[in-house]
Amino acid sequence: MGWSEADPGVRDFSGAVATGAALTRESGELQSVVSTLNAAVAETPLHWQGEGGETWAHQVQTQHDAVVEFSRIQAEMGTIISRFGSVMEDLQARANAAKARREQALATFQADAAKKRNDVSAGLLAVGSVPSVPVPGSFVSMQVAGHDAYFAAIADLQGLAQERREAERACVSGLEGVMPASWVQLRLVAGVRAGTDITSLTPAGLAQFLTGLSADEAYGLLKQMDASGVAMVWDGLSDRVKSSLVEDRSEFVGGLEGARYSDRSKANVLVLFARQEELAGEVDQARAALATMMPWDLGYTEALKRQGLALVEYQKLDALCAMFKDGKNLGLTPPRYLVNFEFKTSRYPLVAIGIGDLDQAKNVTVFVPGMDSKGSAPESEITGVLNILDKREGFAGIAYLGYESPQLDLVDPLGVVRTDYARAGGDRLFPLLAGLNAKRLDQGRVNVVAHSYGTTTAAFALAKGNVGVNSFTLLSSAGISQALDIRDLNVDPKHIYVTEPRGDSIADIGRSTGRANPEDPRWGAVAFGSDGTVINGERLERVTGHGATGNTTQFTQHPRPGTTEIDPKGSFQGTHLAQDSESMWNIQKIIVTDTPVLTPGDRGDATSGPIRTWWDQINRQQKAAEHGH
Repeated sequence: MGWSEADPGVRDFSGAVATGAALTRESGELQSVVSTLNAAVAETPLHWQGEGGETWAHQVQTQHDAVVEFSRIQAEMGTIISRFGSVMEDLQARANAAKARREQALATFQADAAKKRNDVSAGLLAVGSVPSVPVPGSFVSMQVAGHDAYFAAIADLQGLAQERREAERACVSGLEGVMPASWVQLRLVAGVRAGTDITSLTPAGLAQFLTGLSADEAYGLLKQMDASGVAMVWDGLSDRVKSSLVEDRSEFVGGLEGARYSDRSKANVLVLFARQEELAGEVDQARAALATMMPWDLGYTEALKRQGLALVEYQKLDALCAMFKDGKNLGLTPPRYLVNFEFKTSRYPLVAIGIGDLDQAKNVTVFVPGMDSKGSAPESEITGVLNILDKREGFAGIAYLGYESPQLDLVDPLGVVRTDYARAGGDRLFPLLAGLNAKRLDQGRVNVVAHSYGTTTAAFALAKGNVGVNSFTLLSSAGISQALDIRDLNVDPKHIYVTEPRGDSIADIGRSTGRANPEDPRWGAVAFGSDGTVINGERLERVTGHGATGNTTQFTQHPRPGTTEIDPKGSFQGTHLAQDSESMWNIQKIIVTDTPVLTPGDRGDATSGPIRTWWDQINRQQKAAEHGH
């Protein structure tokens, strides 16, 4: 703290005021740099055509944005420091006045105390000796002049001490709120080794410092950091240290948001096969125990059951182990990465599978499936993401099966109408999105596409904070919690899109307990079509059910949407992420731009029908209950 309760006005704060003023002045001076960069961006296309000119203009624009942001930070820090300095100068003046009153009161007290000690007629000596300094609660002290003024001055100083603590906390909190996360994380780096001067950690100094860290030092640093700090530090560590962390602290690195995805995948693959080995051991133990028993022995049925359960758990890793065995995942086109892996207490493996080079991609789409999705069978979701990416250069995706979704079985048949799975899933999804944001460094594009109960889950994740998501697309939503408004999702509502095909009664059931229908125009999302149409002679197939992924299957012949014409080839029960669906056509437009031209959506089931009527009744009942009617 550097000051005592008795003297809250200590120190000279004119320097803080001057520093704040200097930061504010320098922020203004940067505007000339901004103007120069603006001119460069505007002039480049006039004199330099082609890809080179576009690249240069992009680089200059990036520099412009960085200078503007730095100027803003400087201005805000200048304001905060100047305000703190002014507050402290005022507090210092009041503290000096209170100290002067205290000293004056003490002098008055000591003079009167000396007088009263010699004045026997005052009668005080019969009660007790007159103290040389004021004593709180003492009757004798209270009879001496200056006693009350002395303690009044001390009370004033205590109040000023509290004001100083609040001012210091407000200043620190304000500066931490303004400073980029990387600046805050840099302080953690400096703390790894005693005596490290943070000002020495220039980009070159930081690189040299990081390469010299041991694996233990790196681990101690990384476990304190958020995703932005990890992203700043990880690539600077030596290859030897990174390899050591991957091999010796696999679970830690596997879940380390901000680290390179290729390194995290190596770590998670090690964890995957270690877990498979553990489960194989449990199967062997169960078999060995059963081999010692006869069918009529007591406990044989229970042992047989344990063997069956152990085998089922072991087989839940079959698909993942086949995909990632012996580096097979890296030989696929595009390669697969095990971004997240956990399988200890959950019913099914909790995984996130990267598709394409997540470390280099400038456009990443995260697909969040819904009910009945599971990490033990990720093939369908991977195919859906592959269809979204459509072999485009610089694009990558993540099939997110990292939460326990409601399953279509008897374990918890009503799970889909509750939100507890979604809330827990949102808590797990949010760090992944924050890690992507840290890796993007404000460059590139991140999209979230979610289906059914996955939209409920993704909404909870997005509401936890701004993680730089550019678009959020909801397919056949099972509904969004009434506790969330579209403005709570930290994505521009103009870039939140929704579709639901006609006749999707499963989505209606998901919303039957009162979750909001995002296709309702009152919710505020942009609707697009999924019922089939023709664009420039290209037929876009309709989505005929609730599914997002899977192979199309033959379906009953029926008229094309808006016509009485029967398709002579028959129609197909399409899914949202089928290559030829209207949904997919729109999704592929959404993920590349903030201004996609989409096919029009049909909001009919969001504004009419029995489910809608029942939902409105529930809303009215809830509002009546809130108002006490």
